[in-house]
Amino acid sequence: MRQLFGMILGLGILGLVTLRGQAETPPYFDFVESLRQSGQSDLALEYLEKLAKEKPTGVQADLLPVELARTRLQLVPTEPEESERVRLIDQARREFEGFLKSAPNHPERPQVLLEVARLLTQQGKTQAIRARRIDEEEERLKAFAAARPFFDQAAKQYQEAAKTLKQQVSGLGEGNSSEEKARVKRLRQAALGATIDQGINEIERALTFAGEGDRRTRGDQLLKAAKLLDDAGQDEDLPLSWVAKAWIVYCLYETDSGVEADRAYRSLIGEERKRPAASDGIRLAKFFNLRQTARNGAPGFELEVQKAADAWLNQYRRRSDRLTMEGLGVQYILAGILRARADKMIKRDPKTGLPVSPPVGDAQSLLNRAASLYQTIASSDNEYSERAVRNRINIVIDQTAARADDPSKLTTFEQCYLAAQVEQALLNQKAKMAASSDATMTPEQVEALRKSTYTKIISLIDRGIRLATPKESKRDLLEAQFLQTFAYVQINRPMEAAVLGEHLARANPRSGKAAQIAMLALNAYNTARSANKEAAPEDLQADLNKIIDLARYMDRTFPTDPLANVARHQLGFYLMRLRDYFNAADALARITTDYASLNEARRDLGAAIFMLNRPPGIGETKPNIPEAQRLALMTRAIEAIQKLPPATKDTDGEIAKGFAEAKIQLGQVYLLDPKTYADAERLGDELAKLIPTLSIAESDRDNLTYAARAVKVGAVFGQAQRESLSPMRDLAKIAERLAPELKDAEAEIAKTDNAAPSRESLLREYRKILVLALRTSVQDSKVERANEILQQLQKAGGSIESTIDTLREVVRDVRGQITELKKQGKSDEADKMATSFTELLDQIAKSDKLPETMLLFLSTGYGSIDVHAKSVELLERIAPPAADADEDKVKSFRKVQFLLAQAYRKAKEYQKAQTLINQMLGTAKQKGWAFASVEVRKESLLLLEDQGKWRDAVTGWTSLARVWQARLKPLPKERIAGDPNFQRIVNDRAMYFDLFVETQRCLTRANDSTLKDEMKKGAAFEKIAAALVELETKNEDLSDTLKDSIRALLEEYPLLKEKYLAAGGKLISPKAE
Repeated sequence: MRQLFGMILGLGILGLVTLRGQAETPPYFDFVESLRQSGQSDLALEYLEKLAKEKPTGVQADLLPVELARTRLQLVPTEPEESERVRLIDQARREFEGFLKSAPNHPERPQVLLEVARLLTQQGKTQAIRARRIDEEEERLKAFAAARPFFDQAAKQYQEAAKTLKQQVSGLGEGNSSEEKARVKRLRQAALGATIDQGINEIERALTFAGEGDRRTRGDQLLKAAKLLDDAGQDEDLPLSWVAKAWIVYCLYETDSGVEADRAYRSLIGEERKRPAASDGIRLAKFFNLRQTARNGAPGFELEVQKAADAWLNQYRRRSDRLTMEGLGVQYILAGILRARADKMIKRDPKTGLPVSPPVGDAQSLLNRAASLYQTIASSDNEYSERAVRNRINIVIDQTAARADDPSKLTTFEQCYLAAQVEQALLNQKAKMAASSDATMTPEQVEALRKSTYTKIISLIDRGIRLATPKESKRDLLEAQFLQTFAYVQINRPMEAAVLGEHLARANPRSGKAAQIAMLALNAYNTARSANKEAAPEDLQADLNKIIDLARYMDRTFPTDPLANVARHQLGFYLMRLRDYFNAADALARITTDYASLNEARRDLGAAIFMLNRPPGIGETKPNIPEAQRLALMTRAIEAIQKLPPATKDTDGEIAKGFAEAKIQLGQVYLLDPKTYADAERLGDELAKLIPTLSIAESDRDNLTYAARAVKVGAVFGQAQRESLSPMRDLAKIAERLAPELKDAEAEIAKTDNAAPSRESLLREYRKILVLALRTSVQDSKVERANEILQQLQKAGGSIESTIDTLREVVRDVRGQITELKKQGKSDEADKMATSFTELLDQIAKSDKLPETMLLFLSTGYGSIDVHAKSVELLERIAPPAADADEDKVKSFRKVQFLLAQAYRKAKEYQKAQTLINQMLGTAKQKGWAFASVEVRKESLLLLEDQGKWRDAVTGWTSLARVWQARLKPLPKERIAGDPNFQRIVNDRAMYFDLFVETQRCLTRANDSTLKDEMKKGAAFEKIAAALVELETKNEDLSDTLKDSIRALLEEYPLLKEKYLAAGGKLISPKAE
């Protein structure tokens, strides 16, 4: 019987005791206080809202938000709709916080702080009520745990408030004047109320420890509460002291101290006629005793409990009393007793569990009264209402009064709705029996019954809605359509469920069911979209927009409902798919810490922040987000992930996995900013050690460990690379920093038995470490060490060829640094680096079996440091393809020929270069493979330049440019990327511009080399400069590469640069002078 009559706490906050006297208050507020004290808080709120519209000033304006908030909280205990209770609490909290912010030194501040504590208690109770509605134990206990932080915060506020108020009482003594004595009394009441509220807060917190293994913790918390309440119950002249005594009775019952509890109860009841101040406490104590009698289940307890419940309801007849949680609790217990008594008189079929015949006589009377009580309870949204609805339906099933074999005989909405509920309850009963060991129905039969039942439910509710009159309960109408929405989902009609559900949620935002209905609709939209993947793109986008709009509505309208977190998660997911990373991250960052999938949500938040802040990829543009907003959001996101509860070896595997994924994603975010490289290294190292100890599936554990290690190695690389690029770099220190990672890389590369996807990420980071170590070794002239690292790098990639891209990076770096050293006048250092790099290339070139790609790379490497003779030697080792070779090999060798001609020229073997170029070009009569190749013809002209044959070179460049000038066309007004004609025009123009600039470059070299007269040279350069300025002025489509070529030419020839600036050129600023 303990389960049947389990009491669910939800008693309202104690009446607020407000202080007056420190600051004079308007008489209006005394009137408001009197309305509240007389139980007319609704009138008080109406009066205050009217005052607020008049926009008062002075003291009245300061305190108006406080009085509004107090009045809203006074309405909370008697408000039947949960959503309205949540709204009242949220609004009151905003008003209190607004006052505290705007009036930090106001005399009312201590009292307001106390009321904020009460508000936190109420929010915790609301979350606890939601938890009690959850049937599945594990989820219910999680929801209870989510309520504790509210009670913890409230406890701190109560302690401080009570302490401050007691100090104020001590400071005033008994008071001298009547005004001071009245103030002392108010302060005493306020301090007492704070202590009692603190005790009730501890009780509420104790009840969140609802698991079987939590009994000891729950008992300790209740004893702690009883001690606080005992301290508060000493001043028997105050009504609140007697309330404290009643709660002590409750604590004693809850800790199985029955004898002591009964003694305390009898002592309290004994004062009923003697002390009017004890009335509120006695009312509570009677309820606690009634509840305990029902739980004990002693012989004959049913009649005793029924008599006590009837007496309680007769004594407390006011509707406001009966709508409190204790009043509803008494009615719920009484209905359960009546039903239990009736059940003893009913004979049931052992197979179906249904009555053999309809109940009659006393059984029927008892069931009718129980059904009436359940209907009263269910008429408001409270913690008992859902169970009351189910119990009432079960009574109807027992009475077999509303089975709708012929729906057309039903003539009212109530009949149709009740019939639909009965159909659902009968279906659940049959499904439960089908799952038992002696099932008589197959799963296929159950599925067919389910579809037919929900189809019938839809028809019943359709008929009921048509029959509904204006007198119908709005709550019942909504509940009926909620059931209809659910039925659509059950028979796989998701779009109808989505449309109806969204309409209901938007039309009834203040209903306690609105968030649930909205979530049902949101899930239905998702189902419909998944089933409609072959639809037209515009239809899929329309469906996606509906999901996003509804998720945003839930986020905005039900901000404190747990389902809002689910909506935020979905909203973030879909916005990320649309690449709206800022708003995705903003939605995900609003997910509160009580969300069941918090770790996964924080992982997705990290991913959104990463995508928002990473450098744009090819074809992407950086989002236009104000920098302050971007940084603020990034800070919020990082802090949210940092505050995740740590995982341990005892943490559930899936939760631990989500934790690790979220933290790894945080590491990726750290790697975006050099300032947080050290944080990434620390986090990656910690995770790499933690993850193997967690209860995660082995494959996931290995994969996550590799990912964590990759974060750490990436951070080490980032820091070492920054040091290597510094002008003050210490190469020995960098080598020391990289040494541990090189050792780990060698060990990891040697492994062959792990195929975790993240291992490739780790190997990629190790390859970057190896490349950096190779480059710094070359810079430090450590050839042997560089060669060892190169061999390790080859193992990391699997072959010599696979390292070529990496080596090209080294070549670019070395070449750039040599050039920079020469610009700085550090020729000795430049020569030393070139020599060191040459030695490294020599080491690689020793092999007789180098593949063609490596020979090409080595020739490029030697050429980059002007060792062209060795480039020639390597390229000459590449044999021509066989006569029957495929086209790819022929093309590859043609590239070799071109590079060899280029190497001959740079090695000053001009005759060999000319012979090879002639062979490639051929003649007009006998064309070679490169006859139409612009690149080869350009190389032939460069060969003329290097030999000082300026007339032929200039003539050649001019002729080649004119060929492309003849093909020149203006850009079309409508530029369509991807259009072949448009692209052809763009390419032709780019080629002509390139050849034009090359012609000017050749002219510049020729004039500089041949003209000794500075005036003539200046005149010649003036013409060249004018041609360049005309080119840039008349053509808006010059490429950045071409502009860089012009700039390089101007920097190489200062006189030309002078003439260019004088002619109005814009590519170089005059300030550069």
